[in-house]
Amino acid sequence: MTATWAKERWKSAKWREDGHAGASPRWLARGILACAVAGGALLSGAATSVWAQDPTDPGAIVCAVPAVAAVTTESETPEADAPARSPAASPQASPIASPDAGRVADPATAAQVESVIRTLAACLTQGQPEVVADLVTERYLGQMYGGSDRMRRDEYLALAPTLPTIPVLIEEIGQVRLDGERRATVEVVSLFGSQLQRGEWQLVRGAGESPWRVDRVTPLEVEPPRGSSRIRVRLDEHSFSLNTRRVEGPNVVLSGTNRGEEDHEMLVLRLEQGISTDVLLTNPGPNFPNGVTFIGQVTVPAGESADLVLVDLQPGSYALVCLLPDEDGVPHLSLGMRTRFNVTR
Repeated sequence: MTATWAKERWKSAKWREDGHAGASPRWLARGILACAVAGGALLSGAATSVWAQDPTDPGAIVCAVPAVAAVTTESETPEADAPARSPAASPQASPIASPDAGRVADPATAAQVESVIRTLAACLTQGQPEVVADLVTERYLGQMYGGSDRMRRDEYLALAPTLPTIPVLIEEIGQVRLDGERRATVEVVSLFGSQLQRGEWQLVRGAGESPWRVDRVTPLEVEPPRGSSRIRVRLDEHSFSLNTRRVEGPNVVLSGTNRGEEDHEMLVLRLEQGISTDVLLTNPGPNFPNGVTFIGQVTVPAGESADLVLVDLQPGSYALVCLLPDEDGVPHLSLGMRTRFNVTR
């Protein structure tokens, strides 16, 4: 889905290059990262061992390739007695279930894998593409940013200046399992902006400085926090219909159903007072304009449904837009695909 979504963004670049809206086509790169840290829901079954750690502030992590010798013994014992996380900040209070395949990784290997995952999140948050490229494979880059199976490092680094910088926070890391000596799998819960995500991360043992590299992230269904409010959204050409425009926060689920014949997206943004969604069509920069904050995004293919799970939202007004283009490359936003909803406490 990510590669298709990215190609659709680039398709709308032609619309801008032809003189529409009078701005640089680099705007379309905003949001490509919305699928870069994938997520989903709990797998069935109980974990035999888990790490349910408090999330680490990515701003406090040094964005550098972790050295094998730098792995500490602090993570060598699973934190079974770690305090339970608040349901408002995690999918549910129970720990992450672990994949069934493979053997449990030894503590040192598991610590290396966790270090790479947390460092990748920190580097994405800090906007350090050179180190990001050292922590992932070409397959990962192709999945997240390209239209093919792989993307070369130089291609990613050329694209990186046009990508927005969005905070990525690792909430929980499950039990690391090994398939042979060179491949690891682990479930990860993360926050991308305010979007709760869950995914199965696959890593391969690195050939360079990094002991492991992220190779692929498979999205999994997300279990919303208990007590979340829900907005039912109907997507069509080219409008949103909401069953309510006012919900109680801080956790909100947008349940979208696409009744149209085109793919659409639910892109949620927080706009400062006096800022209009029109600025998304006219601002020339690669990042979101000043006064616009990314909250979350999900693509809803034609005839399908999808949930966007948002957590810890502050009270206020939020914009819901679709920036995907039609067959002529015209962004759906410019055709009227925009609305707002309000979050209260």
